[in-house]
Amino acid sequence: MSVAPVMTPDVKPVLKRSLSDLEATSTSPLASQRAAKRPKKVDFKSENTVFTLKNWDDNKTLSLVREEVRRALDKHSMGEDALYDGLREILTTKPDAAEAPSSSLLKRYMIAITGFCGVIGRRGSALVQAITQMKWLGRDEEFVKLYQRLLANLITTYGGYAHEILESLVDKFMTLQPRHGKLPKEERVTYSDMLQRIHDTIQHILQKVPSVINELQAVLNQSFPHSADTLEEHMNYVKNILRVASYAPFIKADIVALIFDKLTVLDTQMQDNIEDFEDELEEHLGQNLAEEIAKLMNKDKDLEDDDEDDLDSDDEESVVDEFDDPNQKRLHEIKQQIAKLDLIMELMFNHFQPSFDFSKADIQEQKAVLDQMFGMFSRMILPTNKSRFAQFLLFHYAQTTEELSERFVQSLIGVLTDRDANKMIRRSAAAYLASFIARGARLSRDTIEHTFYTLSKEMNRLRELHEKNDNCRPDVDRFGPYYTIFQCVMYVFCFRWRDLTANEFDEDEFDVNNLTWSRGVVDTFRENIKSRLNPLKVCAQPIVNQFAIVVRQLQMMFLESKLEQNKRIRLTRANYSGGAFSIIAENQRSSTAKMGDAQYQLDAYFPFDPYNLPLSKRWIEGEYNIWKPVPGTEFDEAEESDSEVEDDGVEDVARAYDERTETESNTSR
Repeated sequence: MSVAPVMTPDVKPVLKRSLSDLEATSTSPLASQRAAKRPKKVDFKSENTVFTLKNWDDNKTLSLVREEVRRALDKHSMGEDALYDGLREILTTKPDAAEAPSSSLLKRYMIAITGFCGVIGRRGSALVQAITQMKWLGRDEEFVKLYQRLLANLITTYGGYAHEILESLVDKFMTLQPRHGKLPKEERVTYSDMLQRIHDTIQHILQKVPSVINELQAVLNQSFPHSADTLEEHMNYVKNILRVASYAPFIKADIVALIFDKLTVLDTQMQDNIEDFEDELEEHLGQNLAEEIAKLMNKDKDLEDDDEDDLDSDDEESVVDEFDDPNQKRLHEIKQQIAKLDLIMELMFNHFQPSFDFSKADIQEQKAVLDQMFGMFSRMILPTNKSRFAQFLLFHYAQTTEELSERFVQSLIGVLTDRDANKMIRRSAAAYLASFIARGARLSRDTIEHTFYTLSKEMNRLRELHEKNDNCRPDVDRFGPYYTIFQCVMYVFCFRWRDLTANEFDEDEFDVNNLTWSRGVVDTFRENIKSRLNPLKVCAQPIVNQFAIVVRQLQMMFLESKLEQNKRIRLTRANYSGGAFSIIAENQRSSTAKMGDAQYQLDAYFPFDPYNLPLSKRWIEGEYNIWKPVPGTEFDEAEESDSEVEDDGVEDVARAYDERTETESNTSR
């Protein structure tokens, strides 16, 4: 047994060993390189004292690199990881480190590893992880091509690595920074060129391994930013996955649906949090926020000329941390949520617009896209009554042509009249239908008339069916679809009565005494109002009151006595007894009766509220029909509507929406 000599100041260490020494001790160049990374040390296991220094040999031949890779993989398969860890270290050493390997050397290692992809197998996960961590985006074109080939070969030989590899690429949609294109001894690569390289790599993988498409979709779903992530992360991610959709047609619909789903969730969450801050938000939302979003959307091009090496991605969080007042902090957070919603809406409008450009698309393509949008709408929006903005994608594009408007209307009517559909879904479809017809400024007179008469026909059919029952009484649970349609018809009439007259007229020359109605309009209302179903009692009272004002001003009907009579009727849940339904009369005091009635009446929900997102509202300009009072009754109506709002304690009277709309419209100008 030999003992290593004791070190003394006079002993000079051996700094270099000859090739024959290396061969004699069976130490590979790769192992020497690994050992060289550590600080100078004394090896007490040999008879000589050896100091090792890392020295990447750029002149190392490809055959030698191949041998190193082969030995590393062989040893790893036998449980010896020294060479294997050294190989991983070569790939992941930071480019700006003093001992960093050159791009030319890394190319030889990538070529060698590509040749051994077949033997890496599932035990090579650590090596694959190192490959995904390589700094490749700032290298030359040859390097990028070799890297793309390596990734595709890894997935081809073992599909289990597809998720990790694709995830490493998709993650860069949010994490990529301009500084990643500035590597030592390399020409600068711009931000946009790096993005292009990422997409080229994904495309290359899809071309070589088409079966990976489902894995890509799973990665895109999983990697979508959380609602708490920054505005910039949302922008970068949505823009880039829409770009993926352009070259991955098999999952294009899924990608668009993913964005729409996340958009709806964000929209719904925002409505839950916004109520306490609505007044403050009205004051803060405006041109400044629109400019902030627009500037961010154009940031990619600016980054190409930006010499700043670092972008502070924590700006939003640092700003939030500065607030001492919890309410101010919460207000800022909500403002950021609104900005994210506005940004995604803008991106979605931009995405769909080419499909509705008459110079580039035909009506069949437009129908297909509208049907796709309606499918997303049916799945995500109809089941909730809290979304406020996402539905405006359909509102906008359904008004592109009369044929598309009719298609959207018929789709909603199909849901409304589907007896197998959920009751709440049917009511929601009715609310969207009425709101679309009432608010769509570009809808034709024919579309409005046709929708009104289609709804009236279905309403009359249901009324006649229900009235055959001797126990027919007001009951929203038993006759919900009927009341829902009647409320739709009232709401549409309040906004669109001009389009239901026998002849068009000049507003300046309007005379109610000369007014004549299209066939069946007056009779439809009279027959249903006098019905035992008593829809004026069961429908939302703000809508009923507004309808009563309009028809009186038009001298069509006078409903004051009917409304007074209804105030003395108490609604309760029906009991089933002896094979028949009956309404249980309640002797309630006036103060509690009103609360009781509200439980058995429809909600005044019409979802196309004024659109006030600061940037994307430009898409809705000229398409939103604001409230127009009966000519000559503006002041009288204001007094009556204010009185009704106060009496009912409800802010959703149709006319009340548009006082705000007109204010916002004037402000935006």
